[in-house]
Amino acid sequence: MKISNEEIHIIRGNLVAIGLLSRTYDLTNNTTVLRITKRGMQTYATLLHLLGENKLFDAPVLSNEEIETNVLNSLRDLILQQKFVEFVAFNDDKYSLTHRGAEHIMVMFKSNMKAHVNLSTKICRIFKRLKG
Repeated sequence: MKISNEEIHIIRGNLVAIGLLSRTYDLTNNTTVLRITKRGMQTYATLLHLLGENKLFDAPVLSNEEIETNVLNSLRDLILQQKFVEFVAFNDDKYSLTHRGAEHIMVMFKSNMKAHVNLSTKICRIFKRLKG
């Protein structure tokens, strides 16, 4: 899936507006960087829960425990409202990732990767803060 720079810019703006990414100022490099927020990681965990997965694209793998401890019903509503998923089977509460959802998740983690050289270390720190 190829996303144009213009689309990435629009999606990043949307992710910031709904609180999944935040813009922060890096004093070391004198630049503004995008970082995944706690709400962003909880949204990712909730999305994985709805889809019955433990990983999407190049995003981190989450254990079942990490997913279950970060699932929030309010974020389920946000995911449905933003049309990141759609119902596949109403009786079984099964969902499928939409094209829009795929784009947003890919951009969210790509944006964060560009902001940090060592993503895995940063993701581990985020989850330690979430648990603590």
